[in-house]
Amino acid sequence: MVGGAPFVLVPWEIFTIPAADLGGPIGSLADDEAAARIIRALDELITRAYG
Repeated sequence: MVGGAPFVLVPWEIFTIPAADLGGPIGSLADDEAAARIIRALDELITRAYG
C-alpha cells in the first residue's frame, strides 16, 4: 500500500522521471521487506533475460 492505496509494480513499465516532475514522498521502502522482494524480483527478471 502506498498512501493507503494498493499498487502493483510493473517492471517492464519502469522508466525515468525528472525529479522536478515528482511530488513529495508519501512513503519509503527503505526499511521494508517489500523493498528486498522488489530487488530480488528485478534481479530475477534481468538474470533470466540476459543471464
